[in-house]
Amino acid sequence: MTKARMSSLLTALVLVLAACGQTDGNRQPPNPLEPFFLDTHSASGTPTATGPILEQNGDYLVTVEGTHSSWSLAEWNLGTCAGEPESEPQYASPAVTNGQVGMDAVWVFAAPNGSSRCAQTMPFRGSGIQISVDGGVNFWDFGQFVAGDGPNAEHSYEIQATGTGKALVLRRVSGSPDNNYGRLRVEVREATN
Repeated sequence: MTKARMSSLLTALVLVLAACGQTDGNRQPPNPLEPFFLDTHSASGTPTATGPILEQNGDYLVTVEGTHSSWSLAEWNLGTCAGEPESEPQYASPAVTNGQVGMDAVWVFAAPNGSSRCAQTMPFRGSGIQISVDGGVNFWDFGQFVAGDGPNAEHSYEIQATGTGKALVLRRVSGSPDNNYGRLRVEVREATN
């Protein structure tokens, strides 16, 4: 084989490989499904976090992990009326002092003395975390999609979600958001069949 013929074959091979690696110019790359955090603390307004856009009719797995508190440090300093609090959130809220926690994304598992939740049997569903798959138009209680009768040791819960072409949004409702602390880590990935 001549040197010119070899050079022509190598050039053709490079062009074929380059063509295989190209994408349609009109096709958008998939949304990056980077983890994001819902900080339950807010100086004002409802603590809210917006995640990736979920493709219309796409199947996803959403994992929410972490612990938080709906009560101030002063309330926890009065002692615990029910359940076993943990000493700190798995993911602390920045710029505020964090302390004991008694909630995760689904369960209330401990409460301080003086709380209206002291009369309830621990654990119970009702941590105030809501999820939306339509960009925040409609919200549902996250706990209604989770099976079980108590929190798991990792405080991590996975649910299935179908995309609507809008962003995934989580929020924390109820209580005074300026008392809250602790963040929830949210991870979204495409479901595989």
